[in-house]
Amino acid sequence: MKNSSLLSYIRISEPVKSTDPTESMHDFGREKRRKLFTLVSLFAAFMGLFHFTQDLWAGAREAPLLDLLITIICLSSYLIHRRGYHVAASISLLLFLNFSLMVFACLVPAEVGIYLFYFPLMTISQALFQDSEKWLRFLFVTLSGCLVIALFVSDFDLIGPYSIEAPAVEMFFMINLISSIFMVAMCISFILRVNAESERRLQLLAEEVRIKNQNLVKTNAELDRFLYSTSHDLRSPLMSIKGLLNIATKDTTDPLMHQYFTMMSERADKLEHFIKDIIDYSKNKGTRVAVETINLTHLIDDVCKNFQFLEGASSISFQKEIRSPEVVADRGRMTIVLNNLISNAIKYHRADGTDCWIRVSAHNGDNCLNLVVADNGQGISHEQQSRIFEMFYRGTEQSKGSGLGLYIVKETIEKMSGTIRVESTLGSGTSFFITVPLFANGTA
Repeated sequence: MKNSSLLSYIRISEPVKSTDPTESMHDFGREKRRKLFTLVSLFAAFMGLFHFTQDLWAGAREAPLLDLLITIICLSSYLIHRRGYHVAASISLLLFLNFSLMVFACLVPAEVGIYLFYFPLMTISQALFQDSEKWLRFLFVTLSGCLVIALFVSDFDLIGPYSIEAPAVEMFFMINLISSIFMVAMCISFILRVNAESERRLQLLAEEVRIKNQNLVKTNAELDRFLYSTSHDLRSPLMSIKGLLNIATKDTTDPLMHQYFTMMSERADKLEHFIKDIIDYSKNKGTRVAVETINLTHLIDDVCKNFQFLEGASSISFQKEIRSPEVVADRGRMTIVLNNLISNAIKYHRADGTDCWIRVSAHNGDNCLNLVVADNGQGISHEQQSRIFEMFYRGTEQSKGSGLGLYIVKETIEKMSGTIRVESTLGSGTSFFITVPLFANGTA
């Protein structure tokens, strides 16, 4: 099993942000709109049939034909809607009602009040379409508004000198007024119910997310403690194994056994380094930023001394350019950052081993510490530069580390509210540019 499996398996992601509840809300709103369309289309068909009966009873000749046509179109739109073509049914119904009302309003006396139905049509246009279909809302609201304005401006004479006699004008006006008010009230009630239900569901979702976040925070805290404790517990037997290997190496002169012990020691060193990375990761996640006054020159010297016996370190020149050695920062996290960057620079120094250097530069500016760790080593290809800060990323199978080092560096710097970027040319060297906020006293 690869190294990545341990931390990947144990570590749960950060507490989730509030998930977008639009999926369930869209389903709910879509279902409500379908029910509203059913009510509107059947009510319009009913009104057409009602007027058809009234006009026949009153002895009108042309009006019943228009009433019957409205009934047929409304029922046809309802059938289209039932087959699943909801948007097409809504568009066809609204288009037909807008223009048929315009024709009807021009044919019968204005006092009948056919134009009153344009107001519920505007409300229906707002309610039938979803947010993703706002342009359809705007289109039909504008169409209804323009038609009713055009009727009044033209004095209800948009289609020429044609007219139909309408008996019982006052009765029909009251019927049309009550019907239009009923339709407006029905749409407003629909909108209010949808909004109320949406708010209720959002509150339930928010509470569900809050509870899940609490559980995740608790679980992550427990796993962090487990990870940190387990890593520490692993170090003791590992150090014992390394001690026994050292004794065994001294107690034998067999070259083959020396080779085996050396290989075992290298694997133990690699495991120790991986455990150290896990401990650094856990410390960074589980502890707050604690700042103090530190001397960068002494800190860098201490870090470099820790690596003086690392393979290849003796042939590398360590250089410092520190303008303001006294800074207020988090000593532990700054040590983690420098340890990882300098150890990487040593591991991936130039293959020829001549004129190798590592330079650490630091200066203050705009209440920030600007730190640069540069080397003239192997460099990083342009393709890899965008991924080097990913967890467990290793550029090649020959990479010596666990793939955690630069990820921990980035996480540690971000914990201090800082930033890091890299500039590198393959074969020429690498520079890491770090910016970390400074504090005026010993508290963050």
